[in-house]
Amino acid sequence: MIKQVALLKARAGIARGELIDRYEREHAPLVSLLLPHFSDYRRSYVVPGSLMGGAAAALDFDVVTELWYEDADQLARLARAGEDAESVRVSEARLFDPAASMVVTCDEFVTPGSRLQPRPAGHDGRPAIKLMGFLRKRADMSREAFVARYEQGHCAVALDVLKKGDHPVFADYRRTFARDEGGSSPPFDVLTEAWFWTEEDYRHFLALHADPRIGAILAEDEAALFDRASITIFAADEHISAPAAQPIL
Repeated sequence: MIKQVALLKARAGIARGELIDRYEREHAPLVSLLLPHFSDYRRSYVVPGSLMGGAAAALDFDVVTELWYEDADQLARLARAGEDAESVRVSEARLFDPAASMVVTCDEFVTPGSRLQPRPAGHDGRPAIKLMGFLRKRADMSREAFVARYEQGHCAVALDVLKKGDHPVFADYRRTFARDEGGSSPPFDVLTEAWFWTEEDYRHFLALHADPRIGAILAEDEAALFDRASITIFAADEHISAPAAQPIL
């Protein structure tokens, strides 16, 4: 599975509500109609005022768009889309500042739902809250060592200490690692995403993080992996498109 992450900045003068309305009502359906080569398609809109910890006062993007492809051939079809791709680019340019946008090709790791917090009784629909985190690896680590240490070490630590009852508190938990592609300089080495079924689960997560013992465990393990000054965490409102039927070629 190949994943692309696009960091998009709204054009000057487009308010958040207008951006969401126009993206969801116009642009996203156009992408689904003209470029239906993806397996999943999600837009996560930054929640104003939700930056946590020592993050900077503002982010350089307003929405994180995520697209998944089954393989390189599926992604290559997108590059051959021709006029359809141009129509999408024109639509995108009406919403976003091209000079402030970036697309990053990534590899994603997903914790199975069977290992996470089960859906609460009576809870319908998607998880209520989503957090996104952009992090950089330590300068002395290779990408390969970073991915291995995160997946085999830090992930297990987080799942072990951030628990509610017998399960980790997350409804969903994913790590998306930027690929090494010559010349590009993505603003993250890993995008970490965590979902919570309810606000109660989210408050429980915050209380765990504030616990000095748990905080010390996480901080020690983070120091072995991350440039901790780079950690940027924020809340996002997620919108999901059902995958379109794949064209017969």
